[in-house]
Amino acid sequence: LLCVFPEGRITSDGVMSVFRPEIERIVRRNPVPVIPIALRGLADSLFARGSGRSLRNFPWLLWAKISLIAGAPIAPEAVTADGLREDVARLLQGRE
Repeated sequence: LLCVFPEGRITSDGVMSVFRPEIERIVRRNPVPVIPIALRGLADSLFARGSGRSLRNFPWLLWAKISLIAGAPIAPEAVTADGLREDVARLLQGRE
């Protein structure tokens, strides 16, 4: 199992960036199912960057609720960066 963050960076404002096309090349070279996974609640946690909660609220940050939501596997031939981003966005919105 390999976990890849196809945005290529950590968000600084809690909004997902465009997924980089490298994910498509990875799957073409290694044709395996891809499982979309969303991390919900990171922007309000100790792991936030940029406009997330400041460290002056440190005790609150320890209790932030972070969720990991996994979607259904996607066949390797159906994986696209844009499609995968849409799948992760649906998971973030609670529309699995």
